[in-house]
Amino acid sequence: MDNIKSNGYGSFVQKIVVRVDSEHVETFSDAFGAKPFRTLPDHSDFIVQTSATKRGDDETVMYDIDYRLPTLPAFKGWKVLWDESVF
Repeated sequence: MDNIKSNGYGSFVQKIVVRVDSEHVETFSDAFGAKPFRTLPDHSDFIVQTSATKRGDDETVMYDIDYRLPTLPAFKGWKVLWDESVF
């Protein structure tokens, strides 16, 4: 796992790996302006960047991602792969 880096403005740059169910890939891609780096028949994996004011702030990461997906039910159709993420 990579070390988390400060962005120099009191927060940290994060690399979050998110697994998205196939039926929601287009919605996720549009919301984050990202393309999947890994695709399988039932899901695709994306890397998204968020920022936080403290290391290991998983709650803020979850809510930030969910907030950007207003057309999906809350916290449905995706999950963070924490062991592949740097936060």
